[in-house]
Amino acid sequence: MARLKLTKSSLPGDALRYIRKVRGLTIFNVCETTETDPGYFSRIETSQRKPFTQKKKVKSIANALDVDENLLRRVLLCDLNPIGKDLADEVKKAMDLKTTPKDVLVAVRGQKVTITINKVVISIAAPPGTKIAVKQ
Repeated sequence: MARLKLTKSSLPGDALRYIRKVRGLTIFNVCETTETDPGYFSRIETSQRKPFTQKKKVKSIANALDVDENLLRRVLLCDLNPIGKDLADEVKKAMDLKTTPKDVLVAVRGQKVTITINKVVISIAAPPGTKIAVKQ
């Protein structure tokens, strides 16, 4: 799985890709649902094209990504400028809030703990002798 990073210098396309990957969606999943050209969507994510601003399109993409429409609109309106630390933090926080217990999987094998949240995998190796307890 690709490492996801969103910082204060991220462009709107980075935020869009971040949201899509946290949701575990491909460009084709989003484009099929929203009737958007995959090539165009890809160029927005890589900041080669200006983001869409039509209200209906933003709403359909927000629905497909399961993210607040106003937050997505604010991200896209940054155009090709960095989105700023506050907005980057807000996007990350919004993605955390959309996680439900069914989206989280914890596996323990020996001293290795693997946590999967919305298809993003985090592996942690505990020091020898550490007791690992998982509560549901």
